Amino acid sequence: MAVTQNISLGDGTTRLFPFTFEYIKQADVKVNINGVVQPTTAYTFATATSIEFTTAPSNGDSVRIYRVTDIDDIRATFFAGSAIRAQDLNSNDEQLLFALQERADQFVTEENAEFLNDVDLNNNKLTEVKDPTNAQDAATKNYVDTQTWSDTDETIHSNEAWQSVDTQIATTQAIDGRIDNKIDLALTNDVAGSDGITITDDQPGNGQITIGIGANSVDFDRIKDADIITDSEQDSGTTPTNSNIFSAIGAARRFDTLVQTAIPTGTDWEDGKTWYQNDNDKSVYIWDGNTWVTVTSGGDFTKLNKVIYVDSINGDDSNEGHRISNPKRTIKAAVNDINNDATYGDGSVVLVAPGIYQEAAPIDIQKRDVAIIGASIRNCIVHPTPATETSSLFRVNSGTYLKDLTFTGMKASGTRGDTGSLWTDATYGLPPTQGWNVSFFPDAMIYKSPYIQNCTNFSDSEIDNSNLAFYAGTKDKGRAGDLDSAPTGGGLLVDGSTPHADSPLRSIVCDSYTHTGLDAPGIFVTNNGYAQCTSSYAFFNHFHIACLNGGQANLAASTSDFGRYSLIASGRSSSAIFTATTTAEATSGSTTFTIDAPTAGSAWHGTVNRPQDNMLVDIGGNTYPIVSAVPAGTGWTVTISRPDPNDRTSNLGLDGTVANGSSVEFFLRSMIASSGHTMEYVGSGTNYSALPENGGIPNDSNQVVELQNGKVWAAITDHQGTFKVGNTFIVDQQTGFVDIPPGALSVRTLLGDLNVNSKEIQGATPNGDISLNPPGTGVVNVNTSRITNVVDPVNAQDAATKQFVDDLTTSTTAELNILDGATLNTSELNTLDGITASTAEINQLDGKTVSSTLTPGNANDLPTSSAVSTYVSGLLNALGGFVAIDDENSFPNDNPDPSDNAGTVVSIANAGGLAVNASGQASGQTVGGSTVTITGFPASFNSSTLPAQQGLQVVTTSTLNSYTYHKVIARDDDIVRLNDDVNDFFARYRVSASAPTTDLDSGDLWFDTTGNDMKVYDGTNWKIVQSVGEFLVNTLSSSSNTGGGSSAFNDTAYRFVLDNAGSSAFQMLVSINGVIQKPNDGTAQPSEGFALDNNEIIFSDAPATNAPFFIVTIGSSVNIGTPSDNTVTAAKLVDGEITNAKISSSAAISGSKLADDSIAEVKLDIHNAPSNGKFLKYDGTNGMVWGDVPPGVGGLNSVHFYDNVKAQFGTGTDLQIYHNGSHSFIDETGTGQLAIRSSEISFEKYTGEQLAKFSADDSCELYHDNNKRLETNSNGVRVTGRVELNGSNGRIEYNNTANTFEFFTGGNKVAEFLSSGDFVPASNNTYDLGTASYKWSQGYFASNVYANYYEASNSFRAKDDNGGIYFGDTSGGFGNSCAIARALQNGFHASGSQAGDFVIGAEYQKSILFGTTTNTTGAITGRCRLTSSGNFVPTSNNSYDLGTSSLRWRNVYTNDLNLSNDGSANDVDGTWGSWTIQEGEDDLFLLNRRNGKKYKFNLTEVN
Repeated sequence: MAVTQNISLGDGTTRLFPFTFEYIKQADVKVNINGVVQPTTAYTFATATSIEFTTAPSNGDSVRIYRVTDIDDIRATFFAGSAIRAQDLNSNDEQLLFALQERADQFVTEENAEFLNDVDLNNNKLTEVKDPTNAQDAATKNYVDTQTWSDTDETIHSNEAWQSVDTQIATTQAIDGRIDNKIDLALTNDVAGSDGITITDDQPGNGQITIGIGANSVDFDRIKDADIITDSEQDSGTTPTNSNIFSAIGAARRFDTLVQTAIPTGTDWEDGKTWYQNDNDKSVYIWDGNTWVTVTSGGDFTKLNKVIYVDSINGDDSNEGHRISNPKRTIKAAVNDINNDATYGDGSVVLVAPGIYQEAAPIDIQKRDVAIIGASIRNCIVHPTPATETSSLFRVNSGTYLKDLTFTGMKASGTRGDTGSLWTDATYGLPPTQGWNVSFFPDAMIYKSPYIQNCTNFSDSEIDNSNLAFYAGTKDKGRAGDLDSAPTGGGLLVDGSTPHADSPLRSIVCDSYTHTGLDAPGIFVTNNGYAQCTSSYAFFNHFHIACLNGGQANLAASTSDFGRYSLIASGRSSSAIFTATTTAEATSGSTTFTIDAPTAGSAWHGTVNRPQDNMLVDIGGNTYPIVSAVPAGTGWTVTISRPDPNDRTSNLGLDGTVANGSSVEFFLRSMIASSGHTMEYVGSGTNYSALPENGGIPNDSNQVVELQNGKVWAAITDHQGTFKVGNTFIVDQQTGFVDIPPGALSVRTLLGDLNVNSKEIQGATPNGDISLNPPGTGVVNVNTSRITNVVDPVNAQDAATKQFVDDLTTSTTAELNILDGATLNTSELNTLDGITASTAEINQLDGKTVSSTLTPGNANDLPTSSAVSTYVSGLLNALGGFVAIDDENSFPNDNPDPSDNAGTVVSIANAGGLAVNASGQASGQTVGGSTVTITGFPASFNSSTLPAQQGLQVVTTSTLNSYTYHKVIARDDDIVRLNDDVNDFFARYRVSASAPTTDLDSGDLWFDTTGNDMKVYDGTNWKIVQSVGEFLVNTLSSSSNTGGGSSAFNDTAYRFVLDNAGSSAFQMLVSINGVIQKPNDGTAQPSEGFALDNNEIIFSDAPATNAPFFIVTIGSSVNIGTPSDNTVTAAKLVDGEITNAKISSSAAISGSKLADDSIAEVKLDIHNAPSNGKFLKYDGTNGMVWGDVPPGVGGLNSVHFYDNVKAQFGTGTDLQIYHNGSHSFIDETGTGQLAIRSSEISFEKYTGEQLAKFSADDSCELYHDNNKRLETNSNGVRVTGRVELNGSNGRIEYNNTANTFEFFTGGNKVAEFLSSGDFVPASNNTYDLGTASYKWSQGYFASNVYANYYEASNSFRAKDDNGGIYFGDTSGGFGNSCAIARALQNGFHASGSQAGDFVIGAEYQKSILFGTTTNTTGAITGRCRLTSSGNFVPTSNNSYDLGTSSLRWRNVYTNDLNLSNDGSANDVDGTWGSWTIQEGEDDLFLLNRRNGKKYKFNLTEVN
């Protein structure tokens, strides 16, 4: 059952209480102490799953933390037509599930109000209870009072005489006394001891006796036969109980493991009996009642030579890593193995388990096509070590693939732009020391771009790589909310100068790469490098991507969030990629010029010297972007771009004439092209203060930065919805305003003499006049909108402005006089009110009439403003316009597009019944009967008829009555049906702990939360959903067999029942704690991994309690049949699967079919001799060839190998001989020995200088500067000169002058052997002989042993003649000495002892006694004793001290420290105690030996 509450006990000090249940919000978590709900002020949430009280609950307080889910508000509400999201459904299901779990945990059942658990009234009364009826009813006080006996006359008490009557009851104490008397009487009179059993009545009358069994007094025959299980009874299957014991043979029969090679005979073995088969397989079997079942046998996980597993928790870098069972610990160790693997290195894969990996950067990937793949992007975290945090974490090679990894902890240092930086710009550049996540491996040959996919970086200057406690949630370094930032580790460094000069590529590809770097560079592309990025996300970066020195990048669907800058392009390649000379004069203003064949520069890595449109050209003292280049003889005609800022369709060309023969230089332009780029608050800051809720203010000018002819092509949408294409087109989506800068739009180019209804809108010169042709006809309809910003009229046919007309509304006398001679009718004159015009101007109105329509070409109509508006609107609608019709039969007879062109959208309100054929084409009828054809329907519409009320949009083409499909429009009933489908989904799919019983239909689905099973209703019962050929998830239930007994992992059970078991273990995918387990054959318990026994899984070991796991059954196999003859291609054959047996002995194999190095030496026979002056050599390209003898090679009879060409010997090429250009090597790369055999071996310099010489049965000699310094002989070793034995901590030297051996450590001489043979320290009273931890076993001295005393006559002396050891003055006998005496049969004796001398003597009890003598006889008054068990004890309790107040021992080394003042009292409270101090790994403990209580010292760590 799910956990909804946790109950703990307070101890008076603990304030932090964890809980284990899930919850939706913190307000749902409630806390009470002793049944009292606590206010939220009494505690806080220490973590998401722990409560910390302000005051610790008292000792014994019941602390209950429980969940009460808020069900008043539904987390997600659906409306008709709203989108149904899985997230919303899961949120509602989670809210309902939590409420149901809490309901299930309540005390009272819903059906009959019965309590499910004990009820604690917490010291309260239960009132209004009815008197009991049934035996288990609660009794009331009234019932008890009426049913109890009187305590006076009806009760016998313990102090009263016993009465044997039926009218009284007795107290328990009286009953105890009566029984005791009876027992004592029975024991005294009726029981007698025998067979070694004695009976004693210690206290007559109290009912207690003592029964004793004498030692060795119970015989086996005294045990009842019924209680003994013999071997025969064991064989017959007798079931033992707790009252049985086994005979020795019976116990062996039942419990002992059989050890034998042959199968044990018989069938009467006890279930669970084990048999170890001690043959080569080392198998273990268990008897299951019928047969011996294999539990484990030899074997291991499959070794994958091209896969290395890495696990930071369970791995070890000494492992080979090719099996999941023995992973390496670090990624670097895995990559180093790949780098050193000449056979399998290229194309290897590193599989990284979840964990934190602290790696010594850089991780250099030297092999090609190496993949490093994490198990989970957020759970595979790669850190640098503190010492390498400013390096590159990964240095990649050709085809490198990094996936699902999180990089973190890279750092930077220094001032931005300082000397040594990759970009020395104080504003935009980088610090001189800059770490990166990924960069190129130096000198790599890149044939395939390294690929970084689905990786994330977290860089923050505050991340502490020496303390990864951040991952335990106790630090805030780099976490969300960080308000401090400084330059730190970068993302990708794409430096085109790093790969080999001949590398065909110098690019890196990334997909779904997220760089969260506080003030860190995101992607830096420089020195002709190239980056291709999709879904690149940058947060708080110094810049998202910057291209410098000819670096170029291409982005798609990427986002820059916050940070300082987004896209920066600066400059061009640092040197010309190629140069050329003009072949003809190019005049000023010319957009082209011609050149001869270009000459490539050192910075050019391409194969064709052709000018491209991603380049800049320097010509005539100016720099221009290149548009294109076409061949011109052996050279090229190059087109450049210099747009006119006032009319960007105009190319101004060269700024000045360029003479023939002029020098031309081409450079790669630093460029960025980004489509679909989102800019969110760019410029607002490089830490979490940049968020708008923290006051961050964006700076739009930081979105795109172009420096020194660098170029950024970008289509951007920012955080306000503003859409920009470069700086030439801006759409403000909030206002709907479109801004096109001056010179960025040419109406002439835009309209291009657009033909509208046979009328052309013509443009004259660029930015010149626009005219309608033919003039005087047609209507311009602005559709009730205004025409604004019109200049007041000048010419007669100019449009009048409102201001111009308003000025004419009042006619003066002078104005009326103008009418003199005018020929106008009354109607025409009425329109002149307020007009100031000349007579000639007014006469122009003669014959004109006002018209409500505008007819193009009609010179006598004066159209009203409404007519003009209608006409202009009609023209504008036709410009890529929109036409709506009722149904598919209402198409206009003419093309709705006025120019019979494509582009006008026709919206059909109801296209129901329109039939689409199998080719995606449909036909309808117009009003005039012409057939309308619609093509381009999606394949999903083929051979179907559109339903009634289906809306449809089509687009005109240049062919009359021919349209193309655009899109369908959702019908109202589609929305209603979707809503109904959603509601039906809720009725057809239920989630609950018990089976639904109402509103059931066949096919209904129910997810059973009790068993976590998906079930389907078949009309009668709910059945678990099964799958064939797919994946089935298993749940566990308890097995009744050995190793079972639990339905969950509990550290004990290793056998469980599966509900979807496969037919074979190899059909199962089993993971425990994130580790895939090994499948095994057989049905016995394996030694590792798991095995399958029918529907039960058997693990090699019991999984840990609550270990995370999944068990997936992969569905049934599919029979693919047998291929037909001649149908199997070479691609279908597994590499290495064609064996020698499959090749005909008569097959003639051509040389081209033989792989390099494939001919064994036994097949190699060179028949033709070399010509004169030739020798056999390996030239590194064509293999073994006859070549000329180079100077100094040594004649004809030789084989020549070039530098780094190896002569290799052995199956595994273990022995290698080669020269690398500087040094010569003989390498034994295998595990064997390198043996050089001769009776004498001499090592000499090529000049003849002797280095070493080894002679069989003679000396071995070592030389220095041609002088022999060491020689072995029959007596040992002879050394000429001083001997220095150097080690990591010291050396031994022989001093020729002093003839001494001197010992040094830490550079200082500490001791020496003198020529006299004495061994002395280098300085007096400085060094010890042995330590507290390392002591000499025994010391043997023939004469005196001198201690630290200055007078020669005073000594510590061992004297053997009398068997004693004396301390003191030896000059005049042994008076005043301290003697150590030996034991004599008649007592103790020390020759020369005086009364009061301190002596040590041996006792008869094999102990050593320390004390003083009372006289010369050697008798000892003991003070302390060293016992035979090794204990050193005083001779009387609480009498002697260890040390004094002024003389103390320096250190006391002890295990537990026991303290007791037993027999005396302390000075504080007068009591005595017995305590022990014990050590733990992290704590000190204090144990009270008197009352058993235990305490822990409260320790505070100090530095």
